[in-house]
Amino acid sequence: MLENAKIGDIVFWCGYGEYDGVVWPKYEVKWGKIESFGLHCTYIELYELRNRMIIDGVSIWDWQPDGKKKKLPKGWTYDTKLFDLDWEPIPDNMSDARMDNLDDLQMLIDNNIFIKVADNIHYHPAVEISKDGWELVKRSDEKYKPTYIEMQNDRLYSTYAEAKAEVDAKYAEFQRQAELSDEEWSKEKIQETINRWVAIYGLPSRERYEKIYDFLMNHERVEDVEVRIYMGHLQWKYDKNKKWLDVEGS
Repeated sequence: MLENAKIGDIVFWCGYGEYDGVVWPKYEVKWGKIESFGLHCTYIELYELRNRMIIDGVSIWDWQPDGKKKKLPKGWTYDTKLFDLDWEPIPDNMSDARMDNLDDLQMLIDNNIFIKVADNIHYHPAVEISKDGWELVKRSDEKYKPTYIEMQNDRLYSTYAEAKAEVDAKYAEFQRQAELSDEEWSKEKIQETINRWVAIYGLPSRERYEKIYDFLMNHERVEDVEVRIYMGHLQWKYDKNKKWLDVEGS
């Protein structure tokens, strides 16, 4: 867990990954630097790889479109290459840096391999073609990227290994769920709702509890049963029905 942390420290957490701008339901270790502390949360400055595009031999950090419209080259098709696009290589002495090593992460930050999301370039070169010719323009990246994230303190870790353990635990739980039968899954959800009802309203008599439990768990089609808490009572229905029915004794 996060202990004795201070502003500027690198911290880790378990969060959803993002691939090609799309949030993907796959947990992975995320990281950032503490920006400030709230009463029950911590504000984290987010980092990402510095934009390393090279357009026609010029770094994107120095590149500016010339604003000139040009004639399409002879034999042009949509596959014709109209400009050169490359990427600056990461220096050899940094290419083997490990994301689970605090010193390596700090080295990558110190050498501008990773920079603050707020400081990065979030546009790319794009070709526009019209009756007047073609030109190279700047086009903003479509997906908005937050520059910081607000995290509950109990979700943050001071080491990569702790966050990775949470990632692995979630994956193991998902695998366990996948192996359940429909009946086992339904009974597990019913039990969770009963437990939540008891936690809120107190344990009824043993006789009442067993009666409620047996009624819900021994349905012939228990795999199709849904249970909810409503106005202090338990209700149930089959998943394809609209009407909720009171559970007797709850």
